[in-house]
Amino acid sequence: MNQGEQKPMSGINIETLNILHAEVLTLVEDVAGYLFNEPLELDPVWARLGQLHGTFRLLDVPAAVMLLDEVHKTVQFLVDKQVSPSVHQVEIGAILDVFPRLVKGLGRIHRTSLFTFMPEMATLRRIQGLPPIYEFQLVKNHTWPSSQQFQGETALDTDGVSTLKKLKQLYQMGLLEVIRGRDQAKGADAITRVANKLQQLLASGAERRYWKLVECVARAFQAGKLQYNPVRLRLLAAVERQLKTLLDNAQGASVKAAYPLGLWRAYAILLALVPEQTDECRATLEWAGGPDFDFTDADITATREVVFEGDNNSLGVTLSEIQDRLGSLHTLLELIDTQSALGHADAFAFSQLLDELAEKTGELGLQRASARFETHASDLEGDSAWQQNVELLRGVAHSLLYVECLILYAREQGVAIGGILEKLDLKEVDTVVEEKLVASSVSAVWSECLRSLSTVKELIDDIVSDLAGEEVVDSLANAMGEIRGAGMLVGEIQVADIAGRCREFVRHRLFEEDSEGRGRVLPAFADAVVALEYFLQNSIHGDRSDFVLAIAEDYLAELSA
Repeated sequence: MNQGEQKPMSGINIETLNILHAEVLTLVEDVAGYLFNEPLELDPVWARLGQLHGTFRLLDVPAAVMLLDEVHKTVQFLVDKQVSPSVHQVEIGAILDVFPRLVKGLGRIHRTSLFTFMPEMATLRRIQGLPPIYEFQLVKNHTWPSSQQFQGETALDTDGVSTLKKLKQLYQMGLLEVIRGRDQAKGADAITRVANKLQQLLASGAERRYWKLVECVARAFQAGKLQYNPVRLRLLAAVERQLKTLLDNAQGASVKAAYPLGLWRAYAILLALVPEQTDECRATLEWAGGPDFDFTDADITATREVVFEGDNNSLGVTLSEIQDRLGSLHTLLELIDTQSALGHADAFAFSQLLDELAEKTGELGLQRASARFETHASDLEGDSAWQQNVELLRGVAHSLLYVECLILYAREQGVAIGGILEKLDLKEVDTVVEEKLVASSVSAVWSECLRSLSTVKELIDDIVSDLAGEEVVDSLANAMGEIRGAGMLVGEIQVADIAGRCREFVRHRLFEEDSEGRGRVLPAFADAVVALEYFLQNSIHGDRSDFVLAIAEDYLAELSA
C-alpha cells in the first residue's frame, strides 16, 4: 500500500476516545497558552507537542503526525526569526484545534489519509515562506516509469505558434476564473478546452498524453470530483507557466524543459483520486504510471467533514441567517435615526433581533459577540427610554460592525481551516473592526491600481500592433510608478518591487530593442503585468495568492528586469 493511501482505523471504544479527547484537548490548550502569551516558554511547548506526536503515532494517524511536525517547524522558524507566534495566533490556533477535533471524530472515521490536511500544511509552510508540499511528494513507496517515457516536444510552424498564443490567453482567462472563485465551473471548462485543443495541435505522443492528463483532471474539477485547495491552485497556475515555456521554445526565445517530471506526477496523483474515470482517462493514468489508491478525493473530503464536525456545510447557512438579522437591525437603527422613535412592533422586533443574534453567534462559538448582544438586550430591557440612549445605540451599531467584520473574514478564509471564526472572535473588538476597515481601504487602493493596469495593457496592445511607439513610454512608466507607490503605501513591498522593475524596464529597455527584439520581450512583460493584475484582483476578493507574484517575478527575471 502506498504511503498516501488510507489505512483502516483500529477499533477504539467510545470511552477510550473520550479519555483521549480530554487528554489531547488539554495538551493543545497548554501549547496555545505557552505559545501565545509572553514571555514565550518553548520547553513546555516542545514537551507537549512531543506528547501529541506520540499519541497520534500510537493511533496510526500519519496525517496528524505530519501536521504536528510542520507546527513544530513553524514555531521554530518564528523563534529563529524573532517573530512572536502570537502574530500568527489565528492561523496556528485554528490548526492546533484540528487535533482534538480529529480524536473526537475518530469513531466516525473508517480510514485516514496522509493527504487529509494538505490545506493546513500549506498555511504553515506559507508562514515559513516555503512552497506547499504536493500529494505526489508524499507517495514514497511507489515506482514511477522512467523519465525517458515522458520525453518529446513538437516543433511548431507559424500557424502553430499563433494557435498556441491564443490557447495560452484562453488558459489565463480560465485560470483567473478558478482562482477568483466566482465561476470556477466556467474556468475549469476553459482549461479543459485548452488541454483538448493542445492534444490536436501537438504531434508528440508524450505531449498528447500529458494534455489528456490535464484535461481529465480539469474535467474532474468541473464535475466536483476533485475539490479546489490552495495547493491545487498552484498546480493549475504551473500549467500557465508551462504554456509560456512552450511558446518561448517555439519562438526560439529559450530552450527550457516544458514538461517537468513533478507536474506529470502531480497530475497523475490527482487523477488517481478521481472515481469513475472514462476509459481514456484510465488508460492515460496507467500510461503515466499513477498509483492505484483504494480511496478517492471524496473520501478525503468526508474525513475533513467529520474532523470539522460538519461545520463547513452549516457555516454558510448560519452566516447568512446572521447577516439577514444584521440587515434588519441596521434598518431599524436607521429608522431611529430618521424618525427619533420606533413604533411598538418595530421596537419589539429590535429587542427580538438582539436576542436572536446573541443566540446565533453563540451557536458559532462567537462568545465575545454573543455576550455583547446579550448585554445590549439586557440594557434595553432595563431602560424604557432606550431609543434616546445614544450610548446604547452606539454600542449596538459597533457590535453590528464587529460581527460583519468577522463574517467578512470567514467568507474570505473559506473553509480550509476549521475554527477560524472562533479564533478571530478572541481578538479585541476594536482590533477586528480596525483591521477590516484597513482591508477595505486597501481594496480601494488596489481597485485604482487595476484601472492603471488596464491602461498599461491597452498601451502594450497598441505597441504590439504598431499603433504606438516611444511616445507612450512616459504613460507606461507613470502608471507603473503609481502602482509602485500604492504598494509602498499599503506595505506590499513585493508588489511595489515588481511594479518598480516594470517601470525601469519600460524606461530603459523596452525601446532599446529593435522591432524584432521588442517582439520577443513584450510577451514576458505583458505576462508579468497580467500576473500582477491576477494578484490585485484576488486580493480584493480576500485571496492573497502570493504564488501569482512569484510568477510575475519569474517573467521579470527572464527580462533581466
